[in-house]
Amino acid sequence: MLKPDPDELRDALAYAAHLRLNDKDAHHLAKILLYFDYRNKLLEEALTKTRHFLHSGLSSHEHSVLLRTIDHLDEEFRDRNDSPAAFGLE
Repeated sequence: MLKPDPDELRDALAYAAHLRLNDKDAHHLAKILLYFDYRNKLLEEALTKTRHFLHSGLSSHEHSVLLRTIDHLDEEFRDRNDSPAAFGLE
């Protein structure tokens, strides 16, 4: 698969935003492109923090930063229809 160059990516994201704003995204392709771009940026950030943690000699501070990043990713990408586990205490 060929990686888009930065101009192609910028243009595609701008057009996807335009489609969403004008309610012309009948097949949800723009929505999906924008979602995966957002998700990719967060995952790239997590990868950067993971590399930093590994190169830091596994420092406890960098470990804490990495765990917070992973928790943020878990929250961000959890299915919004999922409810927290119920333990019969309601």
